[in-house]
Amino acid sequence: MGTLPKVTWKSAAAAGLMLAMTFLSGCASSAAATVNGTKITEKDLNTRLNLYAFLQGPQFDVKAYRSQVLDSLIEETLLYQEAEKRGVKADPATLKQQLDSFHEQLLYQYLPKDVVAQATPDKPPQPTEAQRTTAERQKADAFKKANITQKDFDDAITRQATVQTLLDSLTKDLAVSDADVQAYYEAHKTDRFTAPETVRASHILIQVGEDKDYNKILPKAEEALKAVQQPGADFAALAKKYSDDPGSKDNGGDLGEFAKGDMVPEFEQAAFSLKPGTISPLVKTQFGYHIIKVAEHKMPEVMPFDQVKGEIHDQVLQQKQSDTVDKLINDLKSKAAITRSKAETKESPAPTAPQTPAPATP
Repeated sequence: MGTLPKVTWKSAAAAGLMLAMTFLSGCASSAAATVNGTKITEKDLNTRLNLYAFLQGPQFDVKAYRSQVLDSLIEETLLYQEAEKRGVKADPATLKQQLDSFHEQLLYQYLPKDVVAQATPDKPPQPTEAQRTTAERQKADAFKKANITQKDFDDAITRQATVQTLLDSLTKDLAVSDADVQAYYEAHKTDRFTAPETVRASHILIQVGEDKDYNKILPKAEEALKAVQQPGADFAALAKKYSDDPGSKDNGGDLGEFAKGDMVPEFEQAAFSLKPGTISPLVKTQFGYHIIKVAEHKMPEVMPFDQVKGEIHDQVLQQKQSDTVDKLINDLKSKAAITRSKAETKESPAPTAPQTPAPATP
């Protein structure tokens, strides 16, 4: 399974919508954990796992992620308690819009494909009343099979919206100065803001067969090399004639621009050693024989400050926001009374858990 997004209460993201095949039964009322006296029941935990499984699809392993999802519920509870303590609530109108948007997006998964295909960023799908009714029924059936309800989604989204409102109130006044941006640029000029050395090249590939008999393809490779070495030879036309690379031959062998590490070592060494306008001898790789022509060779170049200052500003601001949220969470944890049941005590590190289900911003 691929790595899923890290637990975070700093932003909301729409999850991929796929139906899983197996789900947990949320029937137990015993506590999986308690946070300052507030129970997170086994039912709460199983319900959240079922929501993730519904959204992420069959690749979501509820057993592997159980411990991390409980961790995320503990953090969510701490932050929700803090929001209540401060009297912070999500704006009702905004929350309603988020809930409506989320369930509308869920519904799209059950509409006919041709209806969804006609949608644009500015115009959502336009199903007929009958199509919408059928989709609603299919969505309800999917919820039932997944052992979840619309209320489960609404509760999770509402809690996150409340938490997000709290975090927004803490980070909304954070600012980044010009000095912050300049300092970040100077500190990361070489590792973040230097364009790598690149080559723009074309090639002709004479592909070796599964038998790896290079002698068999050598005559054709030598014929192609002799042809491109002729005065006035058209490399692009010859690539279309000789090359066995389906990805580039129709473009005259053009591979575009690439950096070190993008190609196999033998090819890279040859390409980066050529002067622009020159052609290599035969270069042997695991794919066969190559004839390489370099069009352009760019050395590493530091990006101008003005070109990247906007990006840096956003990165520094995001880091300040992240640090602020992390500090709050750590402070709350240090003062909290948190217990986990023996059954839910972590025995070994688990994969990173996914985010709380949340709608896309309308």
